[in-house]
Amino acid sequence: ERLAEDKAIEEARKFVRTMAMRKKLDGSLLARLLRERELTRFHVAFAEMTGVDIPTAKRAVEQECIDPLALICRAANFEKALFVTLAVLRGAADEDAFRDARELGRLYDKITAEDAARAMRFWRMRRDMAA
Repeated sequence: ERLAEDKAIEEARKFVRTMAMRKKLDGSLLARLLRERELTRFHVAFAEMTGVDIPTAKRAVEQECIDPLALICRAANFEKALFVTLAVLRGAADEDAFRDARELGRLYDKITAEDAARAMRFWRMRRDMAA
């Protein structure tokens, strides 16, 4: 199982490098990958675009709490619309999620760039200490 996961991550890295060379590594690609449930490619692309490691990217998207995703997106200076799109697409994208889009936007607006940067420094420091 671990070998298959490593192989999938390596394939995703090649895909992301190709998209970056073609100047197509952007928010619309992230949304498309998440919408199409190409999760390994999404995690690698999201990690590349935000500067977090792949396990952190994966946890931010998969856990129920939206705060880590919001902090990472804010620290990476993602537009509010992209954050809301990713937040909605990460779940089942039912009508409740779409109704909550306005609230997600308000949450994103409340996070300051300084708070997001501080959280990212803490996560990076914790990751580096664990390594």
